[in-house]
Amino acid sequence: MINAINHKRMMTGLLAVLVLGLYSLSALADEGVVRAKISYGLSNYNSPSAYADISSTYSTLGLGVTYIFPTNMFVDFSMKTSGSGAVYNAQAVTSGLVASDQAFKRAENTLTVGKPLENGMQGNVGLFTADTQFDLAQFGQFSQKMTGLTAGIGKGVAVDEGRLGTIGINGAVALLTATNKDRFGTSSTADLSYGISAGASYNYMLSKNIGVSADAKLQSYFIKYATFSGDERIISTTVSLIGQF
Repeated sequence: MINAINHKRMMTGLLAVLVLGLYSLSALADEGVVRAKISYGLSNYNSPSAYADISSTYSTLGLGVTYIFPTNMFVDFSMKTSGSGAVYNAQAVTSGLVASDQAFKRAENTLTVGKPLENGMQGNVGLFTADTQFDLAQFGQFSQKMTGLTAGIGKGVAVDEGRLGTIGINGAVALLTATNKDRFGTSSTADLSYGISAGASYNYMLSKNIGVSADAKLQSYFIKYATFSGDERIISTTVSLIGQF
C-alpha cells in the first residue's frame, strides 16, 4: 500500500515537471515540434565484481522533452528513476554472505543532439549521468556515479508508409568517468572507462498529437578501479505515452 502511494506521488511529481517543461517550450512549437513523453518500465540491473554480485529488478518512471527543428535536427532531454520500494540482492564472492531485499536507487539523465542522415539513418551525440545507490542495513550506504559522452546511430523504418507506426533500432558507445563511494565515505575514481548500448523501439501515433511507444534496451558499462571492477549491465523495457505539439 505504501509503495503504491509513493508511486502515485512520484508520478504526480513527474507530471508536474512535464507540464512546466511544456509550458516553457510552448513558444518554440510555432517554429518546430515539441514532443513530450512520460514512461513506465521494468529494468534488470546486474553488477558483477571481484567482491560481490549485485542484482536488482525494479520498476522505472521517466519523462522526456524533445524539440524537433524544421530541419529535423532535434534536442532531447530525458530522465529516468527507479520506482519506490526498489531492492537489490548481493552475494559476496569470497565469503558467500548474502544480502537480500536491501534498498536500491538509480537515476539516469541524458541530453542528446541528433541529426538526420540518409536512408532513414540518424546520428547523435550527447551527455549522460547515472547515479546508483545501495543501502546495507547493517553497514550503511555505498554508491557509484558515472558521467560520460555518447555517440550513436539509429535507423527508423516506417510500416505501411507510417500508417502502422515506425520501427527503430539504435546503438551507441560512451566514454565515461566513474566514482565509487564505499560505506565509510571513501571515494575511488575509475580509470577512463567505456560503455555500449543497443535498443529497439516501436512508435505509433494515435492522432496528430497523441502517440504511444514501446522500447527495449541493453546497456553495458565496463568500469575498472585500481583494485576492483564496477561493471554494470542493465536490460530495460519501457512503454510511453507521447504528446506532440
